[in-house]
Amino acid sequence: MKQSYFNKGFSNVFLINIKDKLDQLQRIVYDLTKEFLIDHDNTTDILERLNLPFKATPDNKLWSEIMNQVNQTKELNNIINDKEIIKAFKTIFKEPKRFPICFFRARFPSQQRALYDWHQDEGTWYLNNQNNITKKYPTTLWFSINGSNQNNSIQLIEKPQNGKLYDHSYVEGQGYFKAKFDHTKIHDSSIHTITTKPSEGILFHPLTLHRSVPAISGDLKPRYSIDIRYYDSAAQTKIKAAWNFKIKKIYKAFKS
Repeated sequence: MKQSYFNKGFSNVFLINIKDKLDQLQRIVYDLTKEFLIDHDNTTDILERLNLPFKATPDNKLWSEIMNQVNQTKELNNIINDKEIIKAFKTIFKEPKRFPICFFRARFPSQQRALYDWHQDEGTWYLNNQNNITKKYPTTLWFSINGSNQNNSIQLIEKPQNGKLYDHSYVEGQGYFKAKFDHTKIHDSSIHTITTKPSEGILFHPLTLHRSVPAISGDLKPRYSIDIRYYDSAAQTKIKAAWNFKIKKIYKAFKS
């Protein structure tokens, strides 16, 4: 796993065995969404219920409220802090420490707001000058709650762009989630679409370009995942940021 992470910018997909804690979170997600699902038998397996289609795509306000409720649960926090999660980060870090930005995420292939263009995670908070966020360079564990497939997942571009952080544009309703780079230099063979079973995940570098799989109209099956981030408190990491992105950071610090 370590070799793949440093050679490609992301690990292979792997299983994290936290069944009991995952089951608790799955039940919370179901309880918050069950009234919006198609008619179903509520005695079937919890995973089968989590993969049922919705009657209609929820509006952004409702969906944000549901995600906020899940993000405030102790069950989510228990997963993020679980020893098996930390063990996964220890395969690449000497002293993993939790990064503040860890979130439950939910998306539909047809929901535009939840579709993210090519970006680097470091670019999404690079302009933040808070001490507990800046210059930490956390790795992300993309952890699957109900599985993902070729049509409803994430895509990553192989190799972490030679240590370069691209300039990022601000996207309304999302943040700095659009990297500015020459798309013609990206070959299809370097784009990897991730498929997972529940409780599987993948580690990727903070400079690895990634995005949501492009939208498929009319698909109302949700995909639930957690962005879990840790950084190496023992590392002396440095990156090269695009000069215009660096100027934005300096200007923001001066204005604050």
